[in-house]
Amino acid sequence: MFIGFLIILCAFIPNIAWLVFYIREDTHPEPKPLLVVAFVLGIVSVGIVYVMQRSTVSILSHSLDAPIQVIMGSYAFIICAAFIEEIVKFVSIRLLLHKNPVFDEPIDAMIYLVVAGLGFAFAENILYLRNFSDTAFDVVNLAMLRFVSANLLHAVCSGMAGYFWAQGIVNKKSWRGIAVGILAAGGIHALYNVLTLASHNQLIVDISIVFILVVGIFELRDFEKLRKLSVPVTLTVYSPPMDKNS
Repeated sequence: MFIGFLIILCAFIPNIAWLVFYIREDTHPEPKPLLVVAFVLGIVSVGIVYVMQRSTVSILSHSLDAPIQVIMGSYAFIICAAFIEEIVKFVSIRLLLHKNPVFDEPIDAMIYLVVAGLGFAFAENILYLRNFSDTAFDVVNLAMLRFVSANLLHAVCSGMAGYFWAQGIVNKKSWRGIAVGILAAGGIHALYNVLTLASHNQLIVDISIVFILVVGIFELRDFEKLRKLSVPVTLTVYSPPMDKNS
């Protein structure tokens, strides 16, 4: 029972730490109930992703025979898994914010997607800590490692998708922004997966973690850019065009 409680605690605390850090970047705080919903959507996304990834494994396993094909298929799955996760997280928040009056600033796109990403990371933490920890020390040690790696990865990638989405909205090219955001987020996530999951070299794993930290630092500049934009998102996206003759 103690280990179970410790797993939940260690899965939750790192994400709350990142959550507080990112939310403080928003000068106009979002409604807490909606942030909770975004976090829960991130958790629910894990189940959806699991089903989709199982389907991907099934498709790949039926088309691979030779050892080299199996290796290539493993890399293909790792890459596909990253894009599936980013797409599912994005779609959940896109549905949540669609024509929602609280979505009134460009920075909101990043905030809600980061929250969903941390919800996803929380659920993933529980799964990892349960499956790869035998003692209390293992739980704490793995939780600390994931704090600066996988947890930050989900926040950074989701935030990146949100940044390009917001830029697309402001520039009246929403779908282009969404496409670029998902490609960028999925690409970074896939690169991280390949380097860490497919590599047995600790140095490469450490470099991957540093890479995510650096990307996270640059993403803070993106927060600053969006925070300075005064274009109301709801007006940019949803207001009907004005009659030029009026």
